[in-house]
Amino acid sequence: MNSAACLICKNENQKRIAQRKHVSIFKCSNCQITFAIGEEKRSNVDNVVDTHPGFYETTMKKFDYQLSLAKKIVPVRIKEYSRLLGRPCERVLEIGCGTGAYAKAFDELDLDYTAVELDPEIARFAIEKTQSKIVNEDFTKFQSDTRYDVVFASQVFEHILEPDLFLKKVTELAPGGLLHLDVPNHLSLIASIRKYISKTDYGFIQPPYHMISYTPDVLRRRLEQNGFSEVKVFPLSNDDPTWGQLNINKDLLNWALYRVAGMFRKGSLLTAIAKVPQ
Repeated sequence: MNSAACLICKNENQKRIAQRKHVSIFKCSNCQITFAIGEEKRSNVDNVVDTHPGFYETTMKKFDYQLSLAKKIVPVRIKEYSRLLGRPCERVLEIGCGTGAYAKAFDELDLDYTAVELDPEIARFAIEKTQSKIVNEDFTKFQSDTRYDVVFASQVFEHILEPDLFLKKVTELAPGGLLHLDVPNHLSLIASIRKYISKTDYGFIQPPYHMISYTPDVLRRRLEQNGFSEVKVFPLSNDDPTWGQLNINKDLLNWALYRVAGMFRKGSLLTAIAKVPQ
């Protein structure tokens, strides 16, 4: 396949830039996003490319470790959320809560916390582990009378094939609040290496589970075009003490990679913080 319509903006006749087995890789000349076509995606709903099931199997076994990290990260994040809001952060909505480790950490601080998780198996696990307010539903169909101070989604946005619909729902639920996203950084050190040596992946295009990928400029543009303001987009190492992930590797090799990538601002974690339109 030498040309295709963009998965995100639907602009036609995008030219192929790479090939990985039966998967063609494209970069849209209109919205600049990198996307893949050619291998059946795993999906429970049409507008979402699901996470690899093996990822859930691994993270469920690491719940206690993730919870210990979440308990360190969440108090620091709440302070940052409050500083950026200019008021106390009291109501948090997490999209794609996974095992629920963050849920437990937020609940222990007596915040009004809610999560929406699409995958029924991991949602069931999270509810059993935490007894938190976790809803098994497609986020774009989620309804709530609560107006949240922060909407947070870690390693979720890159799975959304209709990002504008996702961002519209954020605006409905958190007008005047904050959006906090993180996605894999397609310009990271690891992504750059993969583009040259991997026979299956192209940066953070990892079919059939990661079919789109974001660079800092593309992510910033997507948010600004949807009316979000004061947009800050920055690459970080996965183990950043404030904005880092719970699913990290602490062995010596990964620690060294995190440090080297950080030195060159090529971390694999691309974080965005933005003011939600009123």
